[in-house]
Parts: sequence; C-alpha cells; structure tokens
Amino acid sequence: MADRPSPKPLLKRRSWSWRSQAFRGVVYQVLAVSVIALAAWFLTSNTLTNLRIRGIQSGFDFLIQPAGFGVKLLHVPLLVRRKA
Repeated sequence: MADRPSPKPLLKRRSWSWRSQAFRGVVYQVLAVSVIALAAWFLTSNTLTNLRIRGIQSGFDFLIQPAGFGVKLLHVPLLVRRKA
C-alpha cells in the first residue's frame, strides 16, 4: 500500500449572517457598548448644562479656601482600660 497524502481540509469561509451565533454576539456587544457610551454622554452633558445654567461650579477649589468658621481643636483623652 502506498501512503497517499491526506486531502487538505478546505478552509471554511465564515459567513456573517444573523444565523451565526458569533455574528450575533459581536453585534449585541457593539450595541451594548454603544448604549452605555450614549447614556454616559447624555448624563454628563445634561449635568454640565444644568450646573452651568444654575451657576454652580464644580471642582475641588474649595479645598484651598478657608472654611469660613472657626475650627476648635480639642484634645479628647484616650481611655485605656487595663486588666487587673
């Protein structure tokens, strides 16, 4: 018996159709990411617009400003109970 080379498997061409689970998975993931990005953009845009209309400034500039009231520092004694 002569050894015959086995026939090469034909490359299966992937068809992108709605019947393909891989295609539907990719489409659903793209749609989900798009919806999340659109919701984040809408919430950010709406919040910034409302803050600007009402004249509210956001940020951390308040951390470098004085408090506007006196802060009284008191020493609170630490009570340590020791076993006898």
